[in-house]
Amino acid sequence: FLGSALCLGAVGGLVVEIVAGRRTGPYVGMSLDTWTAIIAVVLAGLSAGHWIGGLMAGPETDRQSVLKRLAGSLALAGASSLLALVLLNDLAVGLLSSGLGQVTIVVCLTTALFLLPSLFVGMVAPMVTKLSVDANPGKTGAVIGTMYAVGTAGSILGTLSASYLFISWIGSSGTLIAVTVLYGTLALGCALLAGRRPALIAAISILLLSLPLAGTGIARSAFDSRCTVESDYFCIVIDDFAPYSGRPSNLMVLDNLVHSINDKADPSL
Repeated sequence: FLGSALCLGAVGGLVVEIVAGRRTGPYVGMSLDTWTAIIAVVLAGLSAGHWIGGLMAGPETDRQSVLKRLAGSLALAGASSLLALVLLNDLAVGLLSSGLGQVTIVVCLTTALFLLPSLFVGMVAPMVTKLSVDANPGKTGAVIGTMYAVGTAGSILGTLSASYLFISWIGSSGTLIAVTVLYGTLALGCALLAGRRPALIAAISILLLSLPLAGTGIARSAFDSRCTVESDYFCIVIDDFAPYSGRPSNLMVLDNLVHSINDKADPSL
């Protein structure tokens, strides 16, 4: 189970990275600036998470304590992933009207939304590795190598599945909600390995974290797509251009760029 938790946690981490591009695209575009900020923020979160997770899995820490901390990390990864959806629109609109430069806006937006999900899921690998090393004394090198391989394989699977399957299948919001459910399920599994009482505490904590966030998101329509159509390639928005043109007309926006304007009375215009 722990190996699966590491692999699936890595899947979730990279799915969140890919979804970050799709969710922020309608606000700040899908430019090199956007992807540079997303990749840097996710890597920063993972790095900090690995460091913190290593501190939480010291040599003196017993198995049950590590499992509890592992469950907590996964639960917080799920809650922060859901929180990113809830905060996205208000935060993006606020930053875009702030007068800050484009790069500053992109970095601030991606950091505020996606640093914490990456940090919390980054804490998983050191703790799982600690438990695996303790369970296989004398095979430290082989265990650490296996953990690296499993985590990397999960990252590859997450990248491919997000881009080629989940966003196309259930959309970017649905994909991020699915990652939240995945993290919550893994958290419960780790807590159950620590005992019935930790599992009960974990279940109650997950409900207390997720229900208010879900309710707030539904009330704010945060889980609805801004896209008229969310294709495999773009967030496509068809918007009314009549207030600007003075004529019945629509414009087509791909992510954050206008690609065409159509005049209803004279399409050849």
